Amino acid sequence: MRADELDASGQALESSEEDYDLERQGIDSNSVLSTAPRASALPPSLRRLAWLMDKSIPLPGNMRFGLDGLIGLIPGVGDALTGTVSGYIIYQAHKLGAPLSLKTRMTANALIDFTVGSIPLIGDIFDFAFKANHKNIRLLENHLNKEQN
Repeated sequence: MRADELDASGQALESSEEDYDLERQGIDSNSVLSTAPRASALPPSLRRLAWLMDKSIPLPGNMRFGLDGLIGLIPGVGDALTGTVSGYIIYQAHKLGAPLSLKTRMTANALIDFTVGSIPLIGDIFDFAFKANHKNIRLLENHLNKEQN
């Protein structure tokens, strides 16, 4: 077992097949979204979906964007498709027992992304910069981490 497979207390870290998939792609799965401790109740597939939508494509200068910005370029249906993905993340938060106040904040992020993203040209630029799914996963992670402590 490598030293980087142990947490601060010397306990073995849990790794999933998805973590190994990210590592094969040269991506540190622990830094995909957050440096906060991983919430065990948060399905790794949700974390990966948010990363794919908001931060999967690197740019020079240590900047990243995701499929949300690219899909949003499709007139008419692009923002509806990305809004559906955001809605799925909010639905999963509901299934994980997120309180109404958290789901309201998550919905506000998704609506801002959808509404401003629908404006021609300005919305397309906004879609590349505003990372609603990433924000929502971090909100959910923070809630689940507080709940565990």
